[in-house]
Amino acid sequence: MRTSKRRRLRSTAALLITCCLLVTMIFSPEKHVFAATAPVAASVEIGKTMAISINGFYVLFPGEQTPYLKSGRLMVPLRAFANAIGAGVLYDQKSRSATISALGEPVKGIRAGIGLAVYDWDLPLLLKPAPEIRNGIMFVPATTILQGLQTYGWEAMSGLSGTKTLVIKDLLAASAFRMVAALSDAEQAPFPVESTTHPYPYFPIGSTISEIKDLTGKTAYELTLKLQNSAGMPVPGNGSELEIHAVDAANKEISAMTLKGPQQETGKAQLISFHTTVPMETQFIVFRSRILK
Repeated sequence: MRTSKRRRLRSTAALLITCCLLVTMIFSPEKHVFAATAPVAASVEIGKTMAISINGFYVLFPGEQTPYLKSGRLMVPLRAFANAIGAGVLYDQKSRSATISALGEPVKGIRAGIGLAVYDWDLPLLLKPAPEIRNGIMFVPATTILQGLQTYGWEAMSGLSGTKTLVIKDLLAASAFRMVAALSDAEQAPFPVESTTHPYPYFPIGSTISEIKDLTGKTAYELTLKLQNSAGMPVPGNGSELEIHAVDAANKEISAMTLKGPQQETGKAQLISFHTTVPMETQFIVFRSRILK
């Protein structure tokens, strides 16, 4: 009896979703579908987005794929975000909708301008804010998608300096996360685990990225990371480093580098910048910092 009742409830919910989708399709203007596009010249500043941490790394989606806040919710680029957390995305041209799935758990019927999707195969999932298209890229509310996938643990974490981070922990993250996690040098201080009491020494405040030509004439992206000392104490000169990895759309690491910290002492809550270049094929960047022994 309970099973039959649950099935009837699910069928009713699915019917309601279908009706809502049809009504929205009829009365909503046509929108462009999402596409995986390369980042272009763009910037993001503090207060306009929220930092993202996946399996111990900060994650940066550069250029036009930069996440942003809308109605207090973090909006992320669907395809790039899916790659970063190890999920897959399929697009149905006929219904003009996307499906994101992980470990066989899908969120279906994701469509620009529509605040309803389906999770657990036939249950309604309210998307607030509704997915939207920006420069040909579909953005979705990160936490709602994570909730629908039912595979990931996450929380919005506040740091010592009032900063906020969406912390995601999972076992499916892109191979780049697992690969670089093994690169820590035992002779150096370990990379800390982010928490409210022991954050990374440098917190991402903003970034800029622009197209340039390198010394060989090859097109690349110049990346500037704007960071804040959130260690709760001054960081000694020549006493820190930043590890950066660029990952492409196939979840392959295409660039890796370690940047030395400032030669001068970095005061508590002081802002600093790191500059480097990454390949044009970069879809997202993972990075972390540490204070050396």
